Amino acid sequence: MDILFVVRRIEVEHLGLMLLSSLLKREGHRVEACGMDAREVGRRLKEGGARIVGYSVSTFEHRAYLDFNRELKKRYRFFSVFGGPHPTFVPEMIEEEGVDAVCRGEGEGALLELARRIEEGGSPQDIGNLWVKGPGGIHRNPLRPRLEDLDQLPFPDRDLFPHGETLFKRKMPVQTGRGCLYACGYCSAGAAARLYGDPPRRVRRRSVDNVLEEIRQAKERVSLRLVAFVDDLFTSDPAWVRDFCARYKTEIGLPFVCSIRADSVERETLRHLKDAGC
Repeated sequence: MDILFVVRRIEVEHLGLMLLSSLLKREGHRVEACGMDAREVGRRLKEGGARIVGYSVSTFEHRAYLDFNRELKKRYRFFSVFGGPHPTFVPEMIEEEGVDAVCRGEGEGALLELARRIEEGGSPQDIGNLWVKGPGGIHRNPLRPRLEDLDQLPFPDRDLFPHGETLFKRKMPVQTGRGCLYACGYCSAGAAARLYGDPPRRVRRRSVDNVLEEIRQAKERVSLRLVAFVDDLFTSDPAWVRDFCARYKTEIGLPFVCSIRADSVERETLRHLKDAGC
């Protein structure tokens, strides 16, 4: 089964799509990504025969993706699926012309099942996390449980984008967990927690071993200059940060950046971060 991801900016790494790519490839699927270029996408649809075209969409850019997909649908046959923040919180975009499915919340399990169903000629109308157009109208399926053990996931596919190696050689993005201690109105973290009915201040974290191994493997490929931890709040678990920093300093030894809140971090945690190379 061939899957094509289309992005507006091909020159940046899209960690969510890279993770989905690793999962799909592990199941034997062929995955490619390209920019929002109608001629290039058309060539890949004809030559590669992609049966699923996926988009990861944020609010304010969703209209451009919808327009692009609508034009593609006039010329090619494929199943379109929209995921990311906007479809998660505005799943009604399934009603737009040319949209076959939208994914609410985390897409790993849903996209794997979608690819399997389409490859086998089955119906995707009852897949959890997906709202799907089908016989009888729109099928609004419930959310599936979130993955608790993030160490089960493969590392992101850093070969997915054509300039990926050059990009992460300069600054390699790494996500160590999901969730946040806060629910700021301008951020999707709190809305996502409410969507799933999560208890307050819930964060799922990868193990220190798992995160270090991802960076270690990247270091073996290229000469990394900087690691960028993209968690909403890197210091949500001071004990985890302490253990991580102690090992990062000796096992990785690269400068890094991360996001914190000045009103929620202890001086001891700041000392650990500084000593490790933040």
